Amino acid sequence: LDHSSVQPPFVFSAMPSEFPTPEGGDAGRWCPDGKGTGHHTPAAAKVKKSITEVFGKASEQKSFGSGKYSMRVEITSCNVKRIDLKAYGLNVPNCWVKINVGPHEARTCTLFGLDPIWEDVYEFKFDTEPKDTEFKATFYMDEAQDGGKQIGDTQRFLLEVLVIGKQLFKQLVVPGGGVNFMVTADNFGKEDVPMGDTLGFLDDDDEGGMMMDSDEDDE
Repeated sequence: LDHSSVQPPFVFSAMPSEFPTPEGGDAGRWCPDGKGTGHHTPAAAKVKKSITEVFGKASEQKSFGSGKYSMRVEITSCNVKRIDLKAYGLNVPNCWVKINVGPHEARTCTLFGLDPIWEDVYEFKFDTEPKDTEFKATFYMDEAQDGGKQIGDTQRFLLEVLVIGKQLFKQLVVPGGGVNFMVTADNFGKEDVPMGDTLGFLDDDDEGGMMMDSDEDDE
């Protein structure tokens, strides 16, 4: 008996197959049952996100750490209306800020626009001496791009120049503007306002420059 001419029985595939729309989109799937029939599963509808949608949420925790020293940081607002969005590769003008005091980290929510207002207040407590405790801030935009693009350098502020019990203005200077803070040292700092630093507006190093961290230092 010559078996070479015998054809194997036809077997219906049970594997689902995807097919596109004429425009190249997703038209869904055909899901066969292996018996010559099947059903069509339409593509899931894609919901277009609003460019004003808030991606990141603010830190729920408002008080961090424990120790003999206590300070409060209010992240009030920012204004970066002079930034060149195209030059920095920014698609969506939304902003958020991260601050670090010692090992603790807090962040604002992400707000749409170039001059958002947060007025978020965070309390930090620590045992290390203020001069040995890092307080730094970083500004981000366009959070849809891998969690946000850092704009400008991370800036470090000196805690030892704060005035005890007095709320002082600080600013994180970034391309196109700045981020505004109000910082209060509850139980440490200088007794009197330092001469020439009545607003506590930017901290200088010993050579008169701002304390900055490069992007490489933060990675």
